[in-house]
Amino acid sequence: MKKSILASMITLMLLSGSFVPAIQAAPSGTHTYRVTYKMPTINTLEEVELLYSLLKDSLQVKNPYEASIVEKNRMDIYEIVGDLYATDAIRSFMIDEMYLSKNGYLLELYNHIGVLEPVYPAGYDPVTIKQQIAQLAASGKWEQYSEFRKKRGQIELDSRIKALVQAGFVMPEELNSQSISKQFAADTLYRIYKNARPYKGSVAPKDSKAKRFAGP
Repeated sequence: MKKSILASMITLMLLSGSFVPAIQAAPSGTHTYRVTYKMPTINTLEEVELLYSLLKDSLQVKNPYEASIVEKNRMDIYEIVGDLYATDAIRSFMIDEMYLSKNGYLLELYNHIGVLEPVYPAGYDPVTIKQQIAQLAASGKWEQYSEFRKKRGQIELDSRIKALVQAGFVMPEELNSQSISKQFAADTLYRIYKNARPYKGSVAPKDSKAKRFAGP
């Protein structure tokens, strides 16, 4: 599996403390935040990358919320991709395409937070559509089966991204394109953690004193 921007940035934070998300709406308008942070040196970054490579299969995040809450609305990227392509024979390029997109990043971010309810459109019932898909498969109505699976995949994905927007972690205008950047990832993570802005636009970051940033 290819590394995503999210994985590498979150790893730095995991090594320095446990995950405690701030689940509250971001303030509206333009604000100024004063943030004090200490950036790792380039040598430290290399050490972290090496450690991540060695421990990525065993390193886990302990979410402070109960497992029943965290797992309730989580949706694996394979489930989404399988529905979007209406297939159970998922190919690696399908997963790679999702991981490298903004939608893929936001789905992973949603799953990482683990406590936001999907914002479904009016009249949508996940249980009902699951039953309909099963009935279509049993009756061999493959064209409708494919249509329903794609519809479910898109709604489930959109509803989770909408939850991030509603919580104030993503701005609506940031969804205008699928291009993703370190700046975008930093802004979304900053809105969640608030104690540090995990991005500095230099190749070899140095320790820094307090900086003033324009808020989201």
